[in-house]
Amino acid sequence: MQNLNVQGQCQTVNPGSPTIEIPLPQLPSTGAWSVDGTILAFNTGAPAAADNASVAFTLFISGNSVGGAALRNDGGGPSPYTTLPANGGLGVALSVAIGSGPGLTQTLYLTLNDGVSPSTVAWGWDLDVNFLTQP
Repeated sequence: MQNLNVQGQCQTVNPGSPTIEIPLPQLPSTGAWSVDGTILAFNTGAPAAADNASVAFTLFISGNSVGGAALRNDGGGPSPYTTLPANGGLGVALSVAIGSGPGLTQTLYLTLNDGVSPSTVAWGWDLDVNFLTQP
C-alpha cells in the first residue's frame, strides 16, 4: 500500500475568481484507492470571529480502478464530506469529480467554489491519498 500526503493553499476573490480545480495524484491503473483529510476555508475580511467566517470540510472518498478507468464507490455523491459547523458556516462549496477526458480518467479533482460575495476566501487542505495496486 502507498500513501501520499497532499497539502496546499490558495485564495479566491468573489466576484471575479474562477472556480479552482485541484488535481490530486494520479489514481492507480488497477487497484483500490481512498482520499481523506481536511479542507478549511476562511473569509479573510470577516469583521469578527463568527460561525459564518469559516468552515471545515472533513472529506472521505474511495473507489477502485480497472484498466485505467477510476470509479468512486463510496456512495457519497458529489459532496462526500461533512462540515463543521454543522450549519455549513461560511457559504462556500466543495465538489469532487473524476476526470472524463482522454488521459484524465485516473485524475480526481476537488473543486472550490466561493459563494460569499463580496469576499476573499483563504483555502487550505491536508489530504492523504492511499493506493493499493495489483502486485
